[in-house]
Amino acid sequence: MNESEIKDKILKAFGKSNRSNKIFLVVTPPEHYNLCKYTLLKYLLNEKNMKGIYVALNRAYSEILSASKGELIKTDNLRFIDCSGERSKQIPKSNVLFVESPSALTEISIQITAQTNKEKIDFLFFDSLNTMSMYHNPVIIERFMHFLFNKLRQKEVAASIMVIDEPGSKKILPMISQFADIYIYILIE
Repeated sequence: MNESEIKDKILKAFGKSNRSNKIFLVVTPPEHYNLCKYTLLKYLLNEKNMKGIYVALNRAYSEILSASKGELIKTDNLRFIDCSGERSKQIPKSNVLFVESPSALTEISIQITAQTNKEKIDFLFFDSLNTMSMYHNPVIIERFMHFLFNKLRQKEVAASIMVIDEPGSKKILPMISQFADIYIYILIE
């Protein structure tokens, strides 16, 4: 797939959605990961003008914010839950909440709940399931994601779960895909 085909596939899947609380599972090869991530964010924030939460498990929010602005993504409606563990290097901001590490599932859940109770949120962007799998076994991830998806559906919040297609994700995908409404798989050619 070339860049244009990847963008088209993602945008068609999201454009077909007629419910506000759908769960999208986006599986991409490593070399297309950023393209898929920024295509989705640009669509949700720039084109749809939605308000979202970005759960950052593998990079600090400041890095993601900088890269998003470089991609011309409007980030005014984006809140961050930074689980990268780089809290000491960050200056507190009103649009970011810090969680000690991706291993703190209860704290992640509390922060998501607090943010969705505080204001109307349209989507949650989860980056990435692979990072979570470094800290937890597949059964724990399955339980957490099931709980999270149910909570998001109740609040009518859509979710985009990013997964890098690599050997480690093969253990988790069968468990998590059963909860997704739309499964987007980007093929390597």
